[in-house]
Amino acid sequence: VGKSTLIKIILGELKPNSGEVITNFDSVIGYVPQLGASISNNFPITVKEIVSLNLIGKLHRFRAVDKICNKRIKETLKIVGLEGKDNALFGSLSGGEKQKVMISKALIRNPELLVLDEPMIGLDEVSRKSLLHMLRHFTEFHRVTILMITHDIEETRQFVDEIYTIKNKKVCKTND
Repeated sequence: VGKSTLIKIILGELKPNSGEVITNFDSVIGYVPQLGASISNNFPITVKEIVSLNLIGKLHRFRAVDKICNKRIKETLKIVGLEGKDNALFGSLSGGEKQKVMISKALIRNPELLVLDEPMIGLDEVSRKSLLHMLRHFTEFHRVTILMITHDIEETRQFVDEIYTIKNKKVCKTND
């Protein structure tokens, strides 16, 4: 259908073959790819190191994380419910915790728009509900707009303001 391709066009990673995609934002965008497309379980990287990857500009290439960045990392991990997990190895975490790490990485730069590509794949029911509650919290209390690609429309319906589907190569608003 082209959901992930549409995300990449919105993010500016791809150009459409024809037509155009017009966006009306020019601020920071946070992006969380499908969990399977992220970091290998065997790669020895900590939660703190992953989250700090989106601070590279602030770290001036490969400098160590300073106290200000460290504080921001801890605050962001607390927001997603991973307080105290900074030094845990990514590969040792559950699927839900890994997804929260990737969301923390996206949130560390205070995005106005958070784009998630199939964030609930591989998560158990408890982790999916927790994730949906957390995302709703971001929209209500942190004023983050969230664009989420998902197949779980019925499960997410109570947590979202609008649902769009892609049919016949067109994005259509779904009526309730």
